[in-house]
Amino acid sequence: MAEGIVADRDFPPFARATRDGYAVRAADVAKTPARLDVIGEIKAGDLPDNLTVDHGQAVSIMTGAALPPGADAVVMVEHTIVAERSHPSVGKDATSGWGNQCVEVQRSVSAAENFVPRGAEARAGELLLDRGGDWITQDCNCGFGGPESRAGLPQAARCDSLDWRRDCRD
Repeated sequence: MAEGIVADRDFPPFARATRDGYAVRAADVAKTPARLDVIGEIKAGDLPDNLTVDHGQAVSIMTGAALPPGADAVVMVEHTIVAERSHPSVGKDATSGWGNQCVEVQRSVSAAENFVPRGAEARAGELLLDRGGDWITQDCNCGFGGPESRAGLPQAARCDSLDWRRDCRD
């Protein structure tokens, strides 16, 4: 590499769910079974606009989706049972589509379970590939050269020497 590559943002740029399930507050499901009001859904690629998980609430979430504010864990969908609320006036209004739904959590989770924190893979400003370093295809797992990266990676001059490690350094 002709110059080092530095992360221009945190990656992932938000806390990201690693399982399909429900974003919850771990304290709310410490004792199971626990029944929570479902206040919405976040699909992969969506932002958790206008959704904040408060005490006794959950948000349906897909793998790769951003964790909503207030949630500190994800309960896997396999450990839940979906049901209707016996008190439909509580929670979101009927236009949200989630007005009468609740989820019964069968297995507790700990805080930070089933999601990747913001910046867990790279922090903004972190050196990803060093100048002059050798790298192979596996080093490029973080999207270098992909459509969302900057155009063209800086490269050192090509060396045709048989012993390039010795003869081709700057």
